[in-house]
Amino acid sequence: MTAYSPSVLKGSFLEFCDCFTICPCWVNETPDEDHCSALYVWRFDEESRLDGYSLADKSIAAASYHARQRGTQSAFFVDDTLDIIVQQRLLDLFINASSGDAEPNDLFNRSGLDGLQRLMGSVVQTGTAHFDWQPPGSRPPGSSRSSDRHSVSLTIEGTLLASAEYRDAYMNRNRAGEPRSKPLRLKDTALHDELALVGKVVVQDVGRFELAVAALPGPGFVYSGRAGMSSRFDYTRPQH
Repeated sequence: MTAYSPSVLKGSFLEFCDCFTICPCWVNETPDEDHCSALYVWRFDEESRLDGYSLADKSIAAASYHARQRGTQSAFFVDDTLDIIVQQRLLDLFINASSGDAEPNDLFNRSGLDGLQRLMGSVVQTGTAHFDWQPPGSRPPGSSRSSDRHSVSLTIEGTLLASAEYRDAYMNRNRAGEPRSKPLRLKDTALHDELALVGKVVVQDVGRFELAVAALPGPGFVYSGRAGMSSRFDYTRPQH
């Protein structure tokens, strides 16, 4: 650990949910079928660190459930390969922000994660999980060919908690129904404020989404063809 090292908290943000095409939460509307189960994953860049500890390629995730209005219940899971001190510090930062208990002078909270309170509601479970990432261009286990899909799974003590897979980004189409050359991107959405995201979000087509968290309402499920988003986040603590 390096003394007085400023924290850098930035990286990739992924969202998967059981709504269709685009989750209505992004435009501040009622979720499809009047409820929404979602998985949010934050993966830290190489330069990310917290109180001097490296967060490079590590992750934290939140599973949530809400009915017509956001802010019902959620569960947070931190990367099990992190030092236990860092696990607790990272959980504390995210959970304190989402519960509204962070101190007013907490510069990390002021960076925007206080918006999680509106999105995540009551935190009913915390824990560690093993994150398995398969970025585009990698070879899935047992395959000799690289994949153009991006997948992520979370397991706890060998039990699968969540698994999701992006297919190609959801494409704009012209009047003839032909795909355009660029994926659909959104900016200035409702969740930009609540998640303090940076830049535009890319609308994704989720090939497979599986979620099973006993502490949350509703049964576990496996869906295909549901909604997803990818973006960037930067919760870096300002230097004094």
